[in-house]
Amino acid sequence: MKDSDCGRMVTVHYNGKVVSGKVVDKCMGCDSTSIDLSRHFFNSLASESEGRLHNVEWYME
Repeated sequence: MKDSDCGRMVTVHYNGKVVSGKVVDKCMGCDSTSIDLSRHFFNSLASESEGRLHNVEWYME
């Protein structure tokens, strides 16, 4: 992700669930294939006890 992605919408697919939300910040510790989700957004996909999620698909709209 780059700074210019702020304000764009991102759609995330994980384990049969799909959620969309607005990008509000860049994850400084993430590589270009990873994103950091807000607690609310993450909890829409999985329990926080799962920790980092793998096999996630996401795209910018």
